[in-house]
Amino acid sequence: MFATVDAVPTVGYRERTVITSDGVRLAVRDFGSGANAERTVVLLHGLCLTQDSWAAQIRDLVQRWGNSIRIVTYDHRGHGNSSSAPMHTYRIDRLASDLADVLSTLHVAGQLTIACHSMGGMTALEYLGRPAADRPVEPSGL
Repeated sequence: MFATVDAVPTVGYRERTVITSDGVRLAVRDFGSGANAERTVVLLHGLCLTQDSWAAQIRDLVQRWGNSIRIVTYDHRGHGNSSSAPMHTYRIDRLASDLADVLSTLHVAGQLTIACHSMGGMTALEYLGRPAADRPVEPSGL
């Protein structure tokens, strides 16, 4: 007897570009940005990776939560399809500012969870260490 494997549903997203406060173009994918989303999950990749590194997690999140979740991924400056930037801007505090720019530009509100890997984790911690006025959204989970 052969076991059948259910096909993984196709995950749709909108390609977006966020221009950071210092002019860098970030390549962003916005999954499930409809009005039904109860929670937003932002996935931050590590050094020398891209937002593509989250494909399996995105598939699993969508499979489990469907339209009740919004997922945002992006390539950090100088990674993947995002533009490069002056060398002196490749700093964790600048990446935290980029995260704030993404959250503001995409009008992320409500419940927010940030999941991260390596450099993405350092970015999230730096974002959390900023004054409240510099954090457009307060994450409920990390």
